Amino acid sequence: MVDSVPDELSADEIALYDRQLRLWGIEAQNRMRRANVLLITMKALGNEIAKNLVLAGIGSLTVMDSDVVTERDIESEFLVAEEDIGKNVLLRFTKQC
Repeated sequence: MVDSVPDELSADEIALYDRQLRLWGIEAQNRMRRANVLLITMKALGNEIAKNLVLAGIGSLTVMDSDVVTERDIESEFLVAEEDIGKNVLLRFTKQC
């Protein structure tokens, strides 16, 4: 959980999220910074969603998936590796972004 997010964007964050700030403004970016997102399933689309949420500047991301990893998953998912094939991988992690 992200409880200690400062109210103001730092100079580095302003530079990093410059395009977004022009699009939706500072208040919306501050709400993104405080957002805690749960993403259930990590198939190919879930990987893209996770990447885009993190790049947008969300506060934290929790990913949960209880499916067994297959060879096909290795080709389309960047959060699992070959050694995970056949495992009932519960990818459950919270990342403070």
